[in-house]
Order: sequence, then structure tokens, then C-alpha cells
Amino acid sequence: MPGVCAVCDAPAHGVHFLVNTCRACATFFRRAVAEKRSFSCRRATKNCRITKNEPMACRYCRLQKCIKLGMKVNGKNERGVLLDKSLSAPPPRPTMSSCSCTQTEPFPNETRSDDCQNKAMVYDGTRLVQDLRNILTGPGPKNLPPSTSRLRTLQYSYRSLRVQVNVDDLQIKESVTFTEMMATMFDWTLRNLATWAMSCEEFSSLDFNDKWIAFKHLWRVAQIPEPVYRTTELLGNDTNDSRLLLPNGVVIDMVTATPAVEDKTKKDFLEFNKTNNKRIMRNISIPLKEAKPTEFEFVFLLAQCLWNDGGCDGLSEPAIEVANQYREEISKEIHDYYVEELRMHNYAPRLARIMNLFSEWERHSWMDRDEFMYLTTFDIFKCPEMENGLL
Repeated sequence: MPGVCAVCDAPAHGVHFLVNTCRACATFFRRAVAEKRSFSCRRATKNCRITKNEPMACRYCRLQKCIKLGMKVNGKNERGVLLDKSLSAPPPRPTMSSCSCTQTEPFPNETRSDDCQNKAMVYDGTRLVQDLRNILTGPGPKNLPPSTSRLRTLQYSYRSLRVQVNVDDLQIKESVTFTEMMATMFDWTLRNLATWAMSCEEFSSLDFNDKWIAFKHLWRVAQIPEPVYRTTELLGNDTNDSRLLLPNGVVIDMVTATPAVEDKTKKDFLEFNKTNNKRIMRNISIPLKEAKPTEFEFVFLLAQCLWNDGGCDGLSEPAIEVANQYREEISKEIHDYYVEELRMHNYAPRLARIMNLFSEWERHSWMDRDEFMYLTTFDIFKCPEMENGLL
């Protein structure tokens, strides 16, 4: 019957919990009830606007709206599973200090098989978590040139991590496996972002728990924009070009590429993949290509992702102070860059356009979290490390 979601006005997916809703709102309601979550109104009005255009909608008001609309857990979902019998609180979240992971080999030799037992596609992030922990507790990149500019140091580090590949060596694939996509787009990008973040002296000096919280916000927001920007550096800024460069030199078309997955997961996974790729094109790829940020501007945006304490629940007070000071310093540096290097004395429109990219990335990351909740709730995709909060 679809139509629009009764909760947020987004395109509806079907009847969930007795109400016609989108997948994101259905998953939000399912999680809120299953985990017995208690929320507070963000504005203390208990009357917040809940629409698809609100990237960080008040969770209290969203849940109350679900309840007022008649969403209940004593019915059946579309898979015929009695929800009130399956709702139970999840196990306690493990902390990083309690995570027992074995030492692993470097990423280039990595192999992993797709686990599709019990229908869900399962990604084992144990190895990645350990590797990220090793990076974030290590000494950080060496041989960085002396610089009085924080952003110049980050720019040099970002450039040194760039994939060295020639256009003539690119391999175009119509289909990539689930393993290949995760090992390149996800694993490689997260490792690179962690190494890059450690080139920031202020970040590398934080306590480990603060590092981990800040890094989780960085990767969740930047994991898609980073490879998209890397693609534009090599393939240009044509907004009609839907190609995406993977770190291994493989190029896929986000519109036509078909993930190679098992038959029993193919229908649901392909539906999600198609929808997600359209969102990436619309919300990230096209706006970024139209704005054409310089490398310095892009690194400035990555630094915003790293130090946006508003999106990092749990940061200590000292870390929040560091974040505030760092954002103030790089704001001065981007001013100097526009005025002294680009000779733009009225750079306000340009900076506003660049910051709009960051806002859209944040909104996209929140939508990704809702999508992940949907995938895990309905046994399409599982990653224990994401579900328990380690990633």
C-alpha cells in the first residue's frame, strides 16, 4: 500500500507494527521497545517536529508519535513472527577494554568468507576492531613535515595515504562480492581514517576511550565521502558519472553494479543496495562534485567530522575542550587559506557551500544507522561489533 510514512512523511515501506511506516521508523520503534529505551526531549517541549528532513530528530518525540499513531508490538510483522515473544533486551555492550581479539596479519593479505547462515549476511569485525585499536594506541604516522598549520599537517597525511593507481590500470567490474566490498570500502577506509586521525597531535594525545568515541563519529560520517572524493581526484567531477573507485583499483558503477550475493539474501540485499546507492549519489556524490572542494577544503571537512563533539556522546570534558579549541584554530586556518591563498575576500558563500556538504554527510550517516537497524532487525545483515557498539 505504500504511500508516505505516518511518522515522518518519508516514502512508506509497508505496514509495520499495525501502522504504515518507512523502514527507518519501524526499526527505530522495534529497537526502542526491545531495548526498553528511555529518551528525553531534546528541546524540553515534548512537541518536536518529526519529519524526514530532520537529520537528528528528537527520539523522545519520535517514539511518542509512534505510540500515538497506534504502533504496537503485539501483532505480527511481515515475516509472520510474533513480536511480543521475540522482544528481549540485548546483551550488555562489551567495552573496548574487555574486547578480546587476537593479533592479525596486515590488511593486504586478508581473506574472509561470506557467512550467510540463517539467512543473514554476517560480517565479522573482530579483526578490524583489533587493527583499529592497534592504530589508535600506536605512535602515529612518522616523517610528517614540520608545519605551523594543523590543516597542512592533516593534508600531508591524507595525501600520503592516497591510493597510487593510474587510470590505465583501473579494472571495471559489473559485480563485486560482499567480501570484496567490505574488505575495500569498509575495512580499508576505516584503517586509513584511523591512521590519518593519528597524524593530529591533539587527537593522538587523547585518552583511548575519547579517541575511540571521536573516531567512531569520524568513520560513520566520512566513510562514504572519502572514497567518493578519491574517485573525483582520478575520474573527475562529472555529476552524471556514477562510477566509484575502490582502494584496490577496481571501479564499479553504483547504479548498474550488481552485488554477488547468495540467492536467499539476494532480494532483500539488492533492494537495500539499490536504495542506498541512490542516496549516496543524491546526497553525497553529486553535491561534492558540484562544489569541487580543494584538497585543503576536503581535509578541513574531515577535521570537522573528527572534532564535532556534538555528535560524540560520551566524550570527557577535557576532550570536549580540546575539540572546541581545535575547531576554533582550524576556522582561523580556513580563513587564512581563502584570503591569502585563494584571494577570496568575500568567501562566505564558498564556506557556506562547503559546510553544507558536512551537514549532508551527517544527515546521511544518521540515515545509515536507521538502515543498519532495519537490516539487523529483519536478519538481512549482521555485524556483532556494530550491534554491540564497538564500531
